[in-house]
Amino acid sequence: MEEDLSTQLGVTEPTQCASPALVQTGSTIENTDQPQVPPQRVGGLRRLWTRAWRWAFPAPRLKLSADDLHARLELKSIGIIEELHALALRQIQSEDQRESRLDGKAQGLLVSASLTLTVAFTFGGLLLQHPEYLVPLQDYELCGRSAAWAVVVCYSIALVCGLAASYIAIRALYVRADYQGIDEQVVLGKAILDIADDQVGEGARAAYRRHSAAHHWQIAQHNSEIHDIKADRIKLGQRLFIGFLACLMLIGLGLGYSAYVKLQPKAATTRCIP
Repeated sequence: MEEDLSTQLGVTEPTQCASPALVQTGSTIENTDQPQVPPQRVGGLRRLWTRAWRWAFPAPRLKLSADDLHARLELKSIGIIEELHALALRQIQSEDQRESRLDGKAQGLLVSASLTLTVAFTFGGLLLQHPEYLVPLQDYELCGRSAAWAVVVCYSIALVCGLAASYIAIRALYVRADYQGIDEQVVLGKAILDIADDQVGEGARAAYRRHSAAHHWQIAQHNSEIHDIKADRIKLGQRLFIGFLACLMLIGLGLGYSAYVKLQPKAATTRCIP
Protein backbone atom coordinates (compact mmCIF):
# COMPACT_ATOMS: atom_id res chain seq x y z
CA MET A 1 0.00 0.00 0.00
CA GLU A 2 2.78 2.43 0.87
CA GLU A 3 4.57 1.72 -2.40
CA ASP A 4 1.35 2.29 -4.40
CA LEU A 5 0.67 5.56 -2.59
CA SER A 6 4.22 6.78 -3.19
CA THR A 7 3.98 5.88 -6.86
CA GLN A 8 0.68 7.75 -7.26
CA LEU A 9 2.05 10.88 -5.57
CA GLY A 10 5.23 10.77 -7.68
CA VAL A 11 7.55 10.56 -4.67
CA THR A 12 10.65 8.46 -5.17
CA GLU A 13 13.33 7.50 -2.72
CA PRO A 14 16.69 9.31 -3.10
CA THR A 15 19.19 7.16 -4.94
CA GLN A 16 22.74 6.96 -3.70
CA CYS A 17 25.33 8.45 -6.00
CA ALA A 18 28.27 6.43 -7.19
CA SER A 19 30.62 8.92 -5.54
CA PRO A 20 29.70 10.00 -2.00
CA ALA A 21 31.66 13.21 -2.53
CA LEU A 22 28.93 14.59 -4.82
CA VAL A 23 26.32 16.50 -2.87
CA GLN A 24 23.18 17.84 -4.53
CA THR A 25 22.06 21.28 -3.35
CA GLY A 26 18.95 22.46 -5.16
CA SER A 27 19.54 22.16 -8.89
CA THR A 28 23.37 22.03 -8.72
CA ILE A 29 25.83 19.33 -7.75
CA GLU A 30 28.93 20.25 -5.78
CA ASN A 31 32.06 18.18 -5.45
CA THR A 32 33.31 18.23 -1.87
CA ASP A 33 36.54 16.37 -2.65
CA GLN A 34 38.15 19.35 -4.38
CA PRO A 35 39.94 21.80 -2.07
CA GLN A 36 38.02 25.05 -1.85
CA VAL A 37 39.69 28.43 -1.35
CA PRO A 38 38.25 30.35 1.59
CA PRO A 39 35.98 33.22 0.47
CA GLN A 40 38.07 35.79 2.33
CA ARG A 41 41.23 34.75 0.50
CA VAL A 42 39.45 34.84 -2.85
CA GLY A 43 38.13 38.32 -2.12
CA GLY A 44 41.58 39.56 -1.05
CA LEU A 45 43.25 38.19 -4.17
CA ARG A 46 40.56 39.69 -6.38
CA ARG A 47 40.95 43.12 -4.77
CA LEU A 48 44.75 42.94 -5.08
CA TRP A 49 44.51 41.99 -8.74
CA THR A 50 41.98 44.76 -9.39
CA ARG A 51 44.22 47.38 -7.78
CA ALA A 52 47.28 46.19 -9.74
CA TRP A 53 45.30 46.24 -13.00
CA ARG A 54 43.96 49.73 -12.36
CA TRP A 55 47.43 50.98 -11.50
CA ALA A 56 49.00 49.46 -14.64
CA PHE A 57 46.11 50.32 -16.97
CA PRO A 58 44.19 53.30 -15.59
CA ALA A 59 40.80 53.90 -17.10
CA PRO A 60 40.76 56.93 -19.41
CA ARG A 61 38.84 59.87 -18.08
CA LEU A 62 35.92 60.73 -20.32
CA LYS A 63 35.39 64.41 -20.95
CA LEU A 64 33.11 66.46 -23.10
CA SER A 65 34.48 68.07 -26.22
CA ALA A 66 34.00 71.73 -27.07
CA ASP A 67 31.14 70.94 -29.43
CA ASP A 68 29.42 68.80 -26.78
CA LEU A 69 29.72 71.58 -24.21
CA HIS A 70 28.23 74.18 -26.53
CA ALA A 71 25.46 71.79 -27.53
CA ARG A 72 24.51 71.00 -23.94
CA LEU A 73 24.53 74.64 -22.95
CA GLU A 74 21.90 75.53 -25.52
CA LEU A 75 19.32 75.95 -22.79
CA LYS A 76 16.36 78.26 -22.52
CA SER A 77 16.43 78.47 -18.72
CA ILE A 78 18.45 81.48 -17.65
CA GLY A 79 18.70 80.20 -14.09
CA ILE A 80 20.34 76.93 -15.15
CA ILE A 81 22.81 78.81 -17.35
CA GLU A 82 23.74 81.02 -14.40
CA GLU A 83 24.22 77.97 -12.19
CA LEU A 84 26.43 76.21 -14.75
CA HIS A 85 28.51 79.35 -15.23
CA ALA A 86 29.09 79.63 -11.47
CA LEU A 87 29.92 75.90 -11.32
CA ALA A 88 32.55 76.31 -14.05
CA LEU A 89 34.19 79.14 -12.11
CA ARG A 90 34.20 77.06 -8.93
CA GLN A 91 35.78 74.20 -10.87
CA ILE A 92 38.65 76.46 -11.95
CA GLN A 93 39.16 77.59 -8.35
CA SER A 94 39.13 73.97 -7.21
CA GLU A 95 41.88 73.08 -9.67
CA ASP A 96 43.95 76.04 -8.44
CA GLN A 97 43.63 74.78 -4.86
CA ARG A 98 44.49 71.26 -6.01
CA GLU A 99 47.67 72.58 -7.61
CA SER A 100 48.72 74.14 -4.30
CA ARG A 101 48.12 70.89 -2.42
CA LEU A 102 50.08 68.85 -4.96
CA ASP A 103 52.98 71.29 -4.87
CA GLY A 104 53.02 71.03 -1.09
CA LYS A 105 53.19 67.25 -1.25
CA ALA A 106 55.96 67.37 -3.84
CA GLN A 107 57.96 69.78 -1.69
CA GLY A 108 57.50 67.55 1.36
CA LEU A 109 58.66 64.53 -0.64
CA LEU A 110 61.72 66.42 -1.88
CA VAL A 111 62.72 67.57 1.61
CA SER A 112 62.22 64.12 3.13
CA ALA A 113 64.16 62.38 0.37
CA SER A 114 67.01 64.92 0.65
CA LEU A 115 67.36 64.45 4.40
CA THR A 116 67.27 60.67 4.25
CA LEU A 117 69.73 60.64 1.36
CA THR A 118 72.17 62.30 3.75
CA VAL A 119 71.74 59.32 6.07
CA ALA A 120 72.22 56.93 3.14
CA PHE A 121 75.47 58.58 2.09
CA THR A 122 76.61 58.39 5.71
CA PHE A 123 76.02 54.65 5.66
CA GLY A 124 77.92 54.41 2.38
CA GLY A 125 80.92 56.30 3.71
CA LEU A 126 80.93 54.15 6.82
CA LEU A 127 80.96 50.97 4.77
CA LEU A 128 83.72 52.24 2.48
CA GLN A 129 85.96 53.32 5.34
CA HIS A 130 85.30 50.28 7.53
CA PRO A 131 84.46 47.23 5.39
CA GLU A 132 85.32 45.05 8.37
CA TYR A 133 81.89 45.89 9.77
CA LEU A 134 80.46 43.41 7.28
CA VAL A 135 82.78 40.56 8.27
CA PRO A 136 80.33 39.01 10.81
CA LEU A 137 77.69 38.81 8.06
CA GLN A 138 79.93 36.63 5.86
CA ASP A 139 79.13 33.61 8.02
CA TYR A 140 75.55 33.63 6.69
CA GLU A 141 74.41 32.84 3.18
CA LEU A 142 71.55 34.39 1.27
CA CYS A 143 70.68 33.12 -2.22
CA GLY A 144 74.06 31.40 -2.50
CA ARG A 145 76.05 34.49 -1.52
CA SER A 146 77.16 35.87 1.80
CA ALA A 147 74.81 38.18 3.63
CA ALA A 148 77.37 40.99 3.32
CA TRP A 149 76.52 41.21 -0.39
CA ALA A 150 72.87 41.68 0.57
CA VAL A 151 73.81 44.82 2.50
CA VAL A 152 75.69 46.15 -0.52
CA VAL A 153 72.76 45.40 -2.82
CA CYS A 154 70.32 47.04 -0.41
CA TYR A 155 72.51 50.12 -0.28
CA SER A 156 72.61 50.33 -4.08
CA ILE A 157 68.83 49.94 -4.33
CA ALA A 158 68.34 52.54 -1.62
CA LEU A 159 70.46 55.07 -3.48
CA VAL A 160 68.60 54.48 -6.73
CA CYS A 161 65.18 54.75 -5.07
CA GLY A 162 66.14 57.86 -3.08
CA LEU A 163 67.61 59.68 -6.04
CA ALA A 164 64.68 58.69 -8.25
CA ALA A 165 62.20 59.95 -5.64
CA SER A 166 64.04 63.27 -5.46
CA TYR A 167 64.07 63.60 -9.24
CA ILE A 168 60.36 62.84 -9.50
CA ALA A 169 59.60 65.42 -6.80
CA ILE A 170 61.60 68.04 -8.71
CA ARG A 171 59.90 66.97 -11.94
CA ALA A 172 56.51 67.51 -10.33
CA LEU A 173 57.58 71.02 -9.28
CA TYR A 174 58.61 72.06 -12.78
CA VAL A 175 57.24 75.40 -13.94
CA ARG A 176 54.87 74.54 -16.76
CA ALA A 177 53.82 76.78 -19.60
CA ASP A 178 50.88 74.67 -20.76
CA TYR A 179 48.44 75.84 -18.07
CA GLN A 180 45.40 77.51 -19.53
CA GLY A 181 43.75 80.70 -18.34
CA ILE A 182 40.95 82.88 -19.58
CA ASP A 183 41.61 83.73 -23.23
CA GLU A 184 40.68 87.26 -24.15
CA GLN A 185 40.20 86.26 -27.76
CA VAL A 186 37.42 83.93 -26.62
CA VAL A 187 35.61 85.96 -23.98
CA LEU A 188 35.95 89.19 -25.99
CA GLY A 189 35.37 87.66 -29.39
CA LYS A 190 33.40 89.86 -31.77
CA ALA A 191 31.08 87.04 -32.84
CA ILE A 192 29.87 86.17 -29.35
CA LEU A 193 29.59 89.84 -28.38
CA ASP A 194 27.43 90.51 -31.43
CA ILE A 195 25.19 87.54 -30.60
CA ALA A 196 24.77 88.75 -27.02
CA ASP A 197 24.17 92.32 -28.15
CA ASP A 198 21.32 91.22 -30.40
CA GLN A 199 19.43 89.81 -27.41
CA VAL A 200 17.22 91.82 -25.11
CA GLY A 201 17.42 92.04 -21.31
CA GLU A 202 18.38 88.85 -19.48
CA GLY A 203 18.70 87.03 -22.77
CA ALA A 204 21.87 88.96 -23.62
CA ARG A 205 23.58 87.95 -20.39
CA ALA A 206 22.40 84.36 -20.76
CA ALA A 207 23.76 84.16 -24.33
CA TYR A 208 27.14 85.50 -23.25
CA ARG A 209 27.40 83.27 -20.18
CA ARG A 210 26.39 80.27 -22.24
CA HIS A 211 29.52 80.83 -24.32
CA SER A 212 31.84 81.78 -21.42
CA ALA A 213 30.72 78.80 -19.29
CA ALA A 214 31.89 76.40 -22.02
CA HIS A 215 35.25 78.21 -22.19
CA HIS A 216 35.71 78.09 -18.40
CA TRP A 217 34.84 74.40 -18.32
CA GLN A 218 37.47 73.67 -20.97
CA ILE A 219 40.06 75.48 -18.85
CA ALA A 220 39.16 73.35 -15.83
CA GLN A 221 39.36 70.18 -17.93
CA HIS A 222 42.82 71.00 -19.29
CA ASN A 223 44.26 71.98 -15.92
CA SER A 224 42.75 68.86 -14.36
CA GLU A 225 44.65 66.67 -16.84
CA ILE A 226 47.92 68.38 -15.86
CA HIS A 227 47.17 67.84 -12.19
CA ASP A 228 46.35 64.17 -12.77
CA ILE A 229 49.78 63.65 -14.34
CA LYS A 230 51.43 65.50 -11.47
CA ALA A 231 49.53 63.43 -8.90
CA ASP A 232 50.63 60.18 -10.58
CA ARG A 233 54.25 61.31 -10.49
CA ILE A 234 54.07 62.22 -6.83
CA LYS A 235 52.46 58.86 -6.04
CA LEU A 236 55.30 57.06 -7.84
CA GLY A 237 57.85 59.15 -5.94
CA GLN A 238 56.19 58.26 -2.64
CA ARG A 239 56.39 54.55 -3.46
CA LEU A 240 60.07 54.86 -4.34
CA PHE A 241 60.65 56.71 -1.08
CA ILE A 242 58.98 53.89 0.84
CA GLY A 243 61.30 51.40 -0.87
CA PHE A 244 64.23 53.66 0.01
CA LEU A 245 63.26 53.64 3.68
CA ALA A 246 62.80 49.86 3.66
CA CYS A 247 66.30 49.35 2.26
CA LEU A 248 67.76 51.71 4.87
CA MET A 249 66.00 49.72 7.56
CA LEU A 250 67.58 46.49 6.31
CA ILE A 251 71.01 48.11 6.17
CA GLY A 252 70.59 49.38 9.73
CA LEU A 253 69.60 45.92 10.92
CA GLY A 254 72.64 44.38 9.25
CA LEU A 255 75.05 46.91 10.72
CA GLY A 256 73.42 46.59 14.13
CA TYR A 257 73.84 42.84 14.09
CA SER A 258 77.48 43.20 13.05
CA ALA A 259 78.12 45.56 15.93
CA TYR A 260 76.41 43.16 18.30
CA VAL A 261 78.60 40.26 17.17
CA LYS A 262 81.76 42.36 17.48
CA LEU A 263 80.88 43.33 21.04
CA GLN A 264 80.34 39.74 22.19
CA PRO A 265 84.07 38.80 22.68
CA LYS A 266 84.73 42.06 24.50
CA ALA A 267 81.83 41.44 26.84
CA ALA A 268 83.14 37.95 27.60
CA THR A 269 86.65 39.15 28.56
CA THR A 270 85.58 42.17 30.57
CA ARG A 271 86.06 41.86 34.33
CA CYS A 272 84.65 44.03 37.01
CA ILE A 273 87.29 45.70 39.23
CA PRO A 274 86.24 45.74 42.89
